[in-house]
Amino acid sequence: MFHPKEWLGDAVINFCLKLLADELAAAYPRKFAFKDTNFFKSRTRELLNGNVEYKKVTNWKKQFDVLQCEKIFVPINIRNSHW
Repeated sequence: MFHPKEWLGDAVINFCLKLLADELAAAYPRKFAFKDTNFFKSRTRELLNGNVEYKKVTNWKKQFDVLQCEKIFVPINIRNSHW
């Protein structure tokens, strides 16, 4: 399945986050929030391009309440070489 010296791709990371999210949601509802691998990349791209839309930020509230979460998991791929 995985080969030595190969990095994990987005699909694997997102799958693992989903498994973790499901486990934690059962034990601790609404304490944790998870974003997918595209979240950080797309938000920083918008920020660098100067086109951050307030409407998109307010939509996050529908997904989770930031102030009620103990932890928010955001996978970040640094220079496309590591998670």
